[in-house]
Amino acid sequence: MNPSFPQARRSQIIAQKMDNELVVYDTINAQANVLNHTAAVIWKFCDGKTSLHEIATRAAHELNAPVDEKLVWYTLDQLSKKNLLETRAALPAHLKGMTRRDFLRAGAVSAAVMLPVIVSMTAPKATNAASCLASGQPCTVGSECCSTICTANTCE
Repeated sequence: MNPSFPQARRSQIIAQKMDNELVVYDTINAQANVLNHTAAVIWKFCDGKTSLHEIATRAAHELNAPVDEKLVWYTLDQLSKKNLLETRAALPAHLKGMTRRDFLRAGAVSAAVMLPVIVSMTAPKATNAASCLASGQPCTVGSECCSTICTANTCE
């Protein structure tokens, strides 16, 4: 990825809009990422053909508020950390190490635009999510039982 033309990862991704947020499920990592409206708008414009400047311009138009390139870079950094870009975006040296608070202090976010937020949850593997059978329940193998003991087709 050319860092000036970021590309959102779309393969093995399931995206579902919910109100003003976007839930992006990464099937490779079994991770659900909830992007707030600002992050979702910026991710949407990451097509590998749109420059950072143009992403900022389009996001400002859609959000109806000023958006500068610092905010786009911050969002790209967050998206990279969640593996939602084709190639990891490397922040410019002058922005490395900036926290959300630093971005707010620097005026990178207007009062009308929410700071991009991405919240992630990892889904348990099916084998970890399965429940075990209580004592006295019918079973076929010990691994089905909480006690791991299946005798005469009944959990002990």
